[in-house]
Amino acid sequence: MKNYIPLVLSVIIFLYISTPTTTQAQDVFEPNNFFFEATEIQVGETIEATIFNTGDSDVYRFSTDQSGVIVVNVSAIPTVNLWVGMYDSNENFLFNFQDGANEPVNFISLRNRGEYFLRVIDPGFDNSSTVPYRLTVNLNLDDR
Repeated sequence: MKNYIPLVLSVIIFLYISTPTTTQAQDVFEPNNFFFEATEIQVGETIEATIFNTGDSDVYRFSTDQSGVIVVNVSAIPTVNLWVGMYDSNENFLFNFQDGANEPVNFISLRNRGEYFLRVIDPGFDNSSTVPYRLTVNLNLDDR
């Protein structure tokens, strides 16, 4: 029996090392937890991403070449009340919106052309979901 212990430990270690992590499989935009890792998205594009694992933070960068009303829509996901913050190109906080109880996050902001960041988190950093949220940023030029 004593001779089998190293073999059993080797098999356990091999299985642990060869098991794929689900974080990368769940969200093609990872890593994007910090401003320097921000994923570039296009105005008008809808993306799907996850707040997974617990404590995940998703940061996106987008730019506009015209002033207008920026409209941000983020769908609700189970178990996570999303907080979405908007920042300028210098990473200065502009404002945020949080869903109430798994409700979609929608906000608008009159902004000048330039580069902006969005940060999507679970504000308690204690929940996660493998169900993706949908994020869309649009620019409305009619309401300038």
